[in-house]
Amino acid sequence: MTHMLATKTKSLNLKYTKVFLLALVLLCANTSYSQIYLAGTETESYPDSIKFLKLPVIKKYSLENYQGDYLDSLTEPKGSILKVSFLNPNPGIYFVQKVKDYFLLYKIMADTPDRLKFKRMDFNGKGKNELLIDYERGDGRFHSADKNGLEGGFASYEKGFLILDLDSMNILAHFDHYFSQQNWVGKEKGDAVCHNFIPEITKGEICFKQSNICNSNKEDIKLKIETPAKICYKVSESSLMFNRNTSK
Repeated sequence: MTHMLATKTKSLNLKYTKVFLLALVLLCANTSYSQIYLAGTETESYPDSIKFLKLPVIKKYSLENYQGDYLDSLTEPKGSILKVSFLNPNPGIYFVQKVKDYFLLYKIMADTPDRLKFKRMDFNGKGKNELLIDYERGDGRFHSADKNGLEGGFASYEKGFLILDLDSMNILAHFDHYFSQQNWVGKEKGDAVCHNFIPEITKGEICFKQSNICNSNKEDIKLKIETPAKICYKVSESSLMFNRNTSK
């Protein structure tokens, strides 16, 4: 079955931003192993299950090539969250542990979002708190006057979250649930894109309610959506399972 996962592109022309809804054939039947970009309104558009992703470990005796900013410290297990910028050879967001005379690094994210927030919660119901990371990104471009004398540009904004089990080093969930883009022609607003799925994360379940308004970054973009989607996933032993009882 072909499922709709969202792919994002930042362009001055709306026809390129529509790639956000590009169809992707999942090679593992109804199972996904990747980060999920929410788009569409049909429950058939989403994978039936999302496998947990095991983070590989990197062993280093020096952090010389991983210089960055320590964003948070954890006690259970003991370690730190490190943000390595793109000015370094190995950019990304890492969980770092010191063990004797060496370091263990787990790459949580390949990019470095503009804003990150950290929270602990018992998501899988096993009594220990997982790490919830909320993140936001912003982007924009401006182009000088074209042959008709018109200037233009675009501004885009994204939000998402991931949940990391620090005991197993499995990513239990990773969703980009918000994407907006406003194009400009001269001083006038042009085409706009809005995908807003508001998350509710509780013990054992994640639900998203689709909204027709994108205004998290004061974009004030409104769409006409006849039947807003509700998408829910329940946690199992090794994956998130699509919950048809609470989705609609």
